[in-house]
Amino acid sequence: MTTKLEIIGPYTPDHPGPFCTLAGDPVEILSHKGRGNQAVVGYINDNNFISAWKKTGEYLEYGLKSCNTLMNAREVRVPREVWLPQFENGDLLGVPMNTKEKAEVIREANGCVRLIHFREVIDAAREIHDE
Repeated sequence: MTTKLEIIGPYTPDHPGPFCTLAGDPVEILSHKGRGNQAVVGYINDNNFISAWKKTGEYLEYGLKSCNTLMNAREVRVPREVWLPQFENGDLLGVPMNTKEKAEVIREANGCVRLIHFREVIDAAREIHDE
């Protein structure tokens, strides 16, 4: 099961995490104890440089509001999807592809007649229980 971050509201220091930017990039908070325009510091995505935010989570670039504004988030499950090429006799070509485009190339190269699309089903009752 794969997950992604979903924005649940503006940044608040009492939120236990996770956090992301307004653009949806994950943020690793290092400290909430800074001052002034650098009250909150952390890393955006896999960047090697530290970013800083005001205590409100606002990130200023050239005096303008930014897509790097800090947001409270939560992890949500994302159903996996794969495509498998199928031969005329019904056999499936063994390696699932994570994009339809890749699977189509493999289908054509191996003389398969169609693609079978598989999507993981997430049990809504379990999803609610897990939260």
